[in-house]
Parts: sequence; structure tokens; C-alpha cells
Amino acid sequence: MRTKLLVAIGVSFALASAAVIFVADRIMTAKANEQGMQLSAERVDSIFGILQRKQELLAKTGMEVAYRDGFQEAARQSWPSATTPDPT
Repeated sequence: MRTKLLVAIGVSFALASAAVIFVADRIMTAKANEQGMQLSAERVDSIFGILQRKQELLAKTGMEVAYRDGFQEAARQSWPSATTPDPT
């Protein structure tokens, strides 16, 4: 009787431990994914801000077309198989 009780307590403890580990793993994985997505969003926002400032600077200089043409030519030379659509 005493052995059965100890086995039942041991099995219960093992199941409870496994459940806690499983839940903790799920929570930590979700938190890590959330943090990764937030970091990626911050990086994208930062890059977008830089590009927007560069676009505004180009608009002020009036060199947008020349810059776009130069960039497309450099891209064609670097990646001949890539095609760049004309935005106009």
C-alpha cells in the first residue's frame, strides 16, 4: 500500500513537472517570437526612415531621375539576369 502511494506521488510529480516545463517552453517561445518580430519591425522602420530622408534629399536636389537611372544601370551591371521595372 505504501509503495503504491509513493509510486502514485512520483508519477503525479513527474506529470506535473512535465506540464510545467511544457507550458514554460510555450510561453518562452511565444515571448522570443514576439521580441524577434518587434526587433525586425524596428529595423524595418529604421531602414524606411533612412530611405525616406534620402528620397527627400534627392527631391530637394532635383536629381531623382539621374540617381534612379544610375542605380538601375549599376544593378544591371551587377546582376545582368535581374530586371528592374520602370516605376514611371
